Amino acid sequence: MEKKRLEYNEIRYRMALPYEIKLAMTRNRVRDYINYYGEDKAVLCFSGGLDSTVALHFIRNYCGYKNVKAVSVIGIECKQNIELITKTENVEIAKGVFIGKRVVLN
Repeated sequence: MEKKRLEYNEIRYRMALPYEIKLAMTRNRVRDYINYYGEDKAVLCFSGGLDSTVALHFIRNYCGYKNVKAVSVIGIECKQNIELITKTENVEIAKGVFIGKRVVLN
């Protein structure tokens, strides 16, 4: 996939677009990505926080890709996030150990 860096005026233009158009643009971008790589190879990094929870809901429910897997490395998340991670369907939990500023997977 070709990456295109947006210019400042393009970013300002997109920020001013109506919400429905932004949703459609995001849905199209997700579809392009998944069509390129395949639903079985698409993975979402899932922390149980607001951003990744909304992204997972958007991909699975709004875009219709129910089989997109989410992966979570549980280590420093708060208790509420860990509860959400463990209750969410199709989330692979990778146990990690923190050494300095790096996560080492077990």
